[in-house]
Amino acid sequence: MPPNLDDRWPFGRGAALILSFGACFWALLCLPSMLTGQLSRTLPTLLPGYLVTGFYIWRASKSTPKSTRAFNLYRIGWVISALVQGGWLAWFIIDVVRWPSFRELANPMTFLAYLWWGISCIFSIAAIFFEKLDNR
Repeated sequence: MPPNLDDRWPFGRGAALILSFGACFWALLCLPSMLTGQLSRTLPTLLPGYLVTGFYIWRASKSTPKSTRAFNLYRIGWVISALVQGGWLAWFIIDVVRWPSFRELANPMTFLAYLWWGISCIFSIAAIFFEKLDNR
């Protein structure tokens, strides 16, 4: 009997694979400002996103956790991801509510940023709950 697709590609791994592509896109997009800006300003702002990108790539390369320790590391990574992506999303939503600049939402890059943070936050929260331990 062939293995279930869920055994080979659990939700956490699939979510990490999808999010790693998007995160790499944003990492490359933000790299010039990281390299040309003041590190004292850009590093605290962008470093959490780069660390989460590293987590996505690491998680996508791993199979379903077989030990409780690995399982807990994955879940901690997803919590950090939800905090980072949710923090960015909340910051921009508060910015739009405080200074209603809805014309800015018509900008495709702004729309893509909101879409990215919304989807990545939802995927991260879902992965916290759907990540499972391989009990075989």
